[in-house]
Amino acid sequence: MTFLDDYGARVYFAAPKLDQSRLCYEAFCQSIKHEPELNALAKKRRTDVYVESRNATAQPLAFNERKSDGLNCSAVIADECAAWRGEGGMRFYEVIKSSFGARKQPLLLSITTANYESGGIYDELMKRATSVINGTSKEKRLAPFLYVIDDAAKWDDINELRKSNPNLGVSVSVDYLLEEIAIAEGSLSKKAEFLTKYCCIKQSSSCSWLNLIDIQKNFTEEAIDLNDFRNCYCVAGLDLSQTTDLTCACVVIEKDGVLNVVSQFFMPSEKIEEATARDGIPYQQYIDKGWLTPSGDNFVDYRDCYKWFTDLIEQYKIYPLKIGYDRYSAQYLIQDLNAYGFNTDDVYQGENLTPVIKEVEGLIKDHAFNFGDNQLLKMHLASAGVKMNNQTARMRLIKTNPLEHIDGTAALLDSMTVRMKWSQEIREQLKNVRR
Repeated sequence: MTFLDDYGARVYFAAPKLDQSRLCYEAFCQSIKHEPELNALAKKRRTDVYVESRNATAQPLAFNERKSDGLNCSAVIADECAAWRGEGGMRFYEVIKSSFGARKQPLLLSITTANYESGGIYDELMKRATSVINGTSKEKRLAPFLYVIDDAAKWDDINELRKSNPNLGVSVSVDYLLEEIAIAEGSLSKKAEFLTKYCCIKQSSSCSWLNLIDIQKNFTEEAIDLNDFRNCYCVAGLDLSQTTDLTCACVVIEKDGVLNVVSQFFMPSEKIEEATARDGIPYQQYIDKGWLTPSGDNFVDYRDCYKWFTDLIEQYKIYPLKIGYDRYSAQYLIQDLNAYGFNTDDVYQGENLTPVIKEVEGLIKDHAFNFGDNQLLKMHLASAGVKMNNQTARMRLIKTNPLEHIDGTAALLDSMTVRMKWSQEIREQLKNVRR
């Protein structure tokens, strides 16, 4: 299309981000470089490849539906079009199509794996492509090539996966795919990613995070006794309720290679009966067990959280080296903790937690935690989900159901975040090895 199409050809490699569009563009440039005849005709400039004899250009193009009018395209490679989100992606796609009007034989090549997004150009193209394949479409200019496994139940069968990976054994090795299968078999979030990327089966962007069986294996029938950890160092996490609901504080104490997690929940006393009816959870029983503390009347009294942390030092000689907290927490509590002498660090609950989420998932799969018998924490772990970002493969913590609670999970991630972030400085102390 660049060398032989209409005079003045304009070829674009389009993707959501410029770095992504450059992947196809650079492969295009390498193809020219290895063909002496074509290389002699082309000049690679700062932003494009220019063929003077045809007045033709080829260049990468970043996703921007507001600045794409007047492109006058002759050919466009729409890379990872599944990540062209929502109405914006649809508009960008239509802008490109409308730019073909003056061309005699334009080509729009859309290539992508499946995705997590709904309502975008991917859904539209899949609908049209399936209609063409089934013979129910009147379109004459759409040629679909769909590489998808036939049986979703055989997602881990390498022979079935050959259908969705036509370059298996060439650019993707069988051994690599087998390794990815092994990882996906033990991780709900990784399985969702595998089904999307390697099976080309669209998944919801939200999925459960942890397997209930794996969660259960990190719990015991015995309560954790803080007296067993006197003179130990630890890290802590604090997730404060944004409304009048649950607040959670926790510590992670490593001893003999086991990560012992003590979680304490707080709820306004006047809200307990209402929350019990709403959530179907016997909060009074959890108060009797000591996992939940009534705090304040209609709002959590954060002085109770402060006291819980100071009691760790004053009563149990347990020393939190870092306390991770949600940056939207009540600042006066953080100021009070700092004034006491604690070292606090704010944690942003977003996609930047992806490494911590993956680490905690792996540790839970390896049964490296001891959560004791805290059934309220177990509920919060089971209610935790992750939302995947199709463009970056990063994830963030969410609720699997809007009515459920994940405060205990968030507090755990806060503590594990500061544990990871400050590992170089405090790692040896956290091992609590007595010499």
